[in-house]
Amino acid sequence: MGDNPAPSQAQCPGAAMPVGLAVAPAESAPDFIALWRSERTRLVVGPGMSIAGRLAFEEAITIEGTFRGELVCTELLIIAEQGRVEARLRCSRVLVLGEFRGEMIGGKRVLFGPRSRVRGRVETELLTVLDGALVEGELRVSGGRPAP
Repeated sequence: MGDNPAPSQAQCPGAAMPVGLAVAPAESAPDFIALWRSERTRLVVGPGMSIAGRLAFEEAITIEGTFRGELVCTELLIIAEQGRVEARLRCSRVLVLGEFRGEMIGGKRVLFGPRSRVRGRVETELLTVLDGALVEGELRVSGGRPAP
């Protein structure tokens, strides 16, 4: 097996890999990332901006700056490479390319990009963690069944 642990062991020490969780090499999902990034999104927090509070959207959004608070999104949330979010999230789909700290609840699909930094609690139906992502916290993956 060599000196390097498997990606799932490196990111989730001692945890059995649940159904619906994929730990993948970074090169295996660029098409998926590109597909989500190609969706038309509204830039909610631009580069260099910092916003705190509660936001709710019924459309796909992108955060390139800093957001703290609570965020509800019925569509896609993209936390861009330079984005930083400290929040309680309830979003259908989430693509983390930057930094997330907090609680992410009830998503249908979540993807942690190769340079993402995630700390907190995540509950989702499907989760993909790409090589290079730093993940610390509690992960609950329901494998396509809605999270309780």
